Amino acid sequence: MESSTPRLEIYPQRIEENGRAVINAFHQHGAQVACVTKVIRAHPAVVDAMVAAGADMLADARIPNLETLMEYKSDLPRLLLRVPTPSQALEVVRCSDYSLNSSLITLERLSLATNALNKTHSVIIMIELGDLREGIQPADTVAFLISATRFDGINIIGLGCNLAC
Repeated sequence: MESSTPRLEIYPQRIEENGRAVINAFHQHGAQVACVTKVIRAHPAVVDAMVAAGADMLADARIPNLETLMEYKSDLPRLLLRVPTPSQALEVVRCSDYSLNSSLITLERLSLATNALNKTHSVIIMIELGDLREGIQPADTVAFLISATRFDGINIIGLGCNLAC
């Protein structure tokens, strides 16, 4: 008899096998893979499968999910997969190793948080490409990067963009 209650069945072995195939393809070309835990709310069985498949990093858009990841998977770097607000700087530095950024004010607050927590934090500077979702204007990139380099505890590791998400 079928259940009338909706449910989600998770098959970690299938996730691991599929993940390994995708991750290996990227690794063969020198790319790293950040597995996103957003939809699954950092469910341990799925995260374990992603890690076993060879994930290089774990990423999520929600700080509470990153906190969950800290509890049982602290060996892999964690990426906050959205631009944080300045008021979240301490939480961001505490529970993630990387974040996306497009604000000098937020970078300043992240820098203060790195000093308070005696950590460093890596950022990917987001560039706007036309959908007005997030990022600095392309023409402002060089000036922004020059200003951003003055913040202690902040490592700018690259540029990112989001187009037609």
